[in-house]
Amino acid sequence: AAVAGVATFSGLSIDQAGADKVLTASSTTLTTASTGAFTITAGAPSSQQSTLSVDSASLVADGTSTATLTATVKDIQGNPVGGVSIFFTTDMGALSNGPWTTDSTGIATATLSSITTGSTTLRSYIGTGANGTLIGTSTVSFTPGEAAKLAFITQPSASTVAGAEFAQQPVVEIQDAHGHRVTSSTDSVTVSLLSGTGTLA
Repeated sequence: AAVAGVATFSGLSIDQAGADKVLTASSTTLTTASTGAFTITAGAPSSQQSTLSVDSASLVADGTSTATLTATVKDIQGNPVGGVSIFFTTDMGALSNGPWTTDSTGIATATLSSITTGSTTLRSYIGTGANGTLIGTSTVSFTPGEAAKLAFITQPSASTVAGAEFAQQPVVEIQDAHGHRVTSSTDSVTVSLLSGTGTLA
């Protein structure tokens, strides 16, 4: 209630950032009043509200297939925070598009690729390095591509008596175009004598 014709308030706040905010004062029998327009800005980045996401959990390790990492930075009220430096790391593969800064929607993105198979842990930090504030982790697996070629991974014995079995038998691996073993392949493989005389038994 007003005291001596003046109503005062304390503890007012608005949680959502934006421009052109206007307050209005009203009473049961009085003409309303409105403030001029004002702006609410986002607060400091909050690691609790910020996230890291990846659009693919599995990639072919061909150096051209990519996953997009998205860091979304928000303040404690969930408002996007622009202009924040972000740092991405990976244990495997290559990241592109750095350095990274959030746009007006609080988002920064990077792309990931690899020519090595395996699993990598991705991390994103608020700051310009891995000593910043961690906001999220994710995992991506790099898998072989389609079967494309054969490779001898074990050579036959360098010298063997005619008619005797090789002491070291050859082993052939089915690989993708980048030399990764394709464990899902069940293609039939045969070995024949390419040069020299004699019959391979």
